[in-house]
Amino acid sequence: MNTQEPDTRERLLIAAAHIYTQRGSRGMTTRAVAQRAGVSELTLFRQFGTKQGLLDALGERFASVENVDHLFAGADTGDLYTDLCAVARNAMAAMREVQLLMRVQLMEVSSHPEQEPFLAKRPLAAIRLLGAFFAHRQDTGEVGPGDPILFAHMFLALLFARTIGAPMFRHVIPHSEDVVIETFVEVFVHGVASRPENE
Repeated sequence: MNTQEPDTRERLLIAAAHIYTQRGSRGMTTRAVAQRAGVSELTLFRQFGTKQGLLDALGERFASVENVDHLFAGADTGDLYTDLCAVARNAMAAMREVQLLMRVQLMEVSSHPEQEPFLAKRPLAAIRLLGAFFAHRQDTGEVGPGDPILFAHMFLALLFARTIGAPMFRHVIPHSEDVVIETFVEVFVHGVASRPENE
């Protein structure tokens, strides 16, 4: 077995991601990807078969759900507000890593519907995990009644909007990320936190 194959494949995926975020799928030619990766175009075709195969592999790579549970790093204090702030920081950091790629995917998904499953895979996995988090906090009485999956969807959708829309908000809302997260979580928690019946 050729021990160079994983390195070659990785170089090609990194090159493809760079060109895709700059030019979109139409401008991401196999020749440009191969040149950027320092390999021949034939090597690219041996690895991925076709340009669509390369696009699919790129989508799979960024849709990987292997590390979605990293969203809960530091979210184990038992305090709803503190734990959701940790989840929000982790989620925004993960989104920032691939925000250029996500913007291009969002623009292209209407003309390339085959990419939709890749685009939705990681967010859906995160929503399911966060839904389980909210369901557990409902069991402990910290979160009031309602669909925990919907709570998770709303929470992550607002973080997504803030992260992907960052260029639009940067000058309008000049607060630090910590202030934005803490304010957002404060508002969100007051919306879902359980309250005594006499309130």
